[in-house]
Amino acid sequence: MFMEDRYGPRDYDSYDPFEQYLASQGIAVLKVNYRGSGGYGKNFMEKAYKEWGGMIMDDIADATKQIQDEYGLSRNDTCAGGASFGGYAALAMSYKYNDIYECVLGMMGVFDLKMLRDGTDGSIYTYQDDYDELMEDYLGNDEEKLIDFSPVFNASKIDTRVMMWTGLQDNITPIVHLKNMKNTLDEQGKKYHAFTMTRLGHEYGEGEDMRAMFPVMKDYILNEL
Repeated sequence: MFMEDRYGPRDYDSYDPFEQYLASQGIAVLKVNYRGSGGYGKNFMEKAYKEWGGMIMDDIADATKQIQDEYGLSRNDTCAGGASFGGYAALAMSYKYNDIYECVLGMMGVFDLKMLRDGTDGSIYTYQDDYDELMEDYLGNDEEKLIDFSPVFNASKIDTRVMMWTGLQDNITPIVHLKNMKNTLDEQGKKYHAFTMTRLGHEYGEGEDMRAMFPVMKDYILNEL
């Protein structure tokens, strides 16, 4: 089973080429509208404030465990992954809930929340007039919490198989996040797969380059489970 951590965040009951591709290859896909997802009212969205690596992860893990119990699945049958915020969530799951995921797939992910909060990663969002206000709402200023929530500071705790990749043209989750995550994993002697796509920006499920990744990601999931 592939637990897809949604970007956006909101999942719709509509066609998704990557999900359909995995399903056609015999991989069940689970999607969850965790706290912070749109379409459920302001209060539900605001429940995600300052909980990126906290209760949001709990929501995703609870849904995963429920399906595992219902269908007799285990850690050995389950991989988590996603793009953008979903890429972040996948790597956060790799140390916060490594008892329920055998592998994770972080696509175009943000791995250092302090860098994101401080606006030093080069993202185009840092130029928004309300950037500081948004970061205060979503991430807050608790340094210990941001460190605990950031995969880049927790590489020593990762005990799952890891694949990461990003596009070199991505100006929303810039390459620095992938580079820093690779460095910390190397320092801890952790094994992983990581690569970049030369022409790809922050697109998910669109374009020839993205679609060329489908078999690579499918093979990774099937090989690890």
